[in-house]
Amino acid sequence: MKSIGIIVGPEVGNEAEAIRQSAEYFGYQVVMKYLGRPNDFLKLLRGEDPLFNGLEIWILSVHGDEGKFILPELDPSIYQEHEPRHPIGVETLTDKITLNQQLILNTGCTLGSESLAQLFLSGGAKAYIGATDYVEGNAGLLFCIRFLYEWMKGAELATVFAQAAAVDQETGLFRLYPTS
Repeated sequence: MKSIGIIVGPEVGNEAEAIRQSAEYFGYQVVMKYLGRPNDFLKLLRGEDPLFNGLEIWILSVHGDEGKFILPELDPSIYQEHEPRHPIGVETLTDKITLNQQLILNTGCTLGSESLAQLFLSGGAKAYIGATDYVEGNAGLLFCIRFLYEWMKGAELATVFAQAAAVDQETGLFRLYPTS
């Protein structure tokens, strides 16, 4: 059975639940993690969650802006020491990613930059997929569901990606960065 983890950021509506229900219907085993604070995200990326470390695909159901992840915003009095307080990007994540050959599928806007993808790949990702611009939310959901449907059938990564990206102009904003 193929397994996926869905990492859910703030204010993504029902996107993560729609992905979960579709994936389970396709036959995936699904684990979900809701981010309550920025450090939750960093702990996952550092490989500190044994349940997520063994999953084949991580879907990042998050928002992005200008190439940075939008994470939960907390009251200033409850941030932990060294916990990021603003949207985080390459500069914050450098040397903080330790993955175990997961395929990363990111639904957030502008999170498909070459620099962010290379950071994930150098941190152990099998491949990284993200949108290079501001993608319409329904298109991100459609891309993800089409990708999971084709992946479950056993097609090659490049073929699965091409089919999901070919739906329309919005899904065409996603880019695949495989390991070399």
